[in-house]
Amino acid sequence: MTFFLYGLREYPKGLGKALLKILKENQAHLKPEPCLRQKYDLTEHVSEIELFKSMKLNDTWPDANLCDVYLYLWKNKNLNVPLLWRDTMRAFTAELISATRQHMGS
Repeated sequence: MTFFLYGLREYPKGLGKALLKILKENQAHLKPEPCLRQKYDLTEHVSEIELFKSMKLNDTWPDANLCDVYLYLWKNKNLNVPLLWRDTMRAFTAELISATRQHMGS
């Protein structure tokens, strides 16, 4: 059947209607599936700032000096953090420094 439709280069008029009907029937049951890397449910309507604040800071990768890299970028004179994010990022910076010190045992 597929070869027949491909060779024709046209689809029957009823095919589009049938596909739309199937989509509408199944759309009510569909829930977006998070990708394997996504650990948070994004179905709630929260802002990016609220989502960022809700994430726990776990391993800061002190062995990779991730905090040093972050601070190097954070202190760049050309960095332009949007006004709405500034307080959030300042708080995150303090939390990152504190957590890294704890992980390093100092």
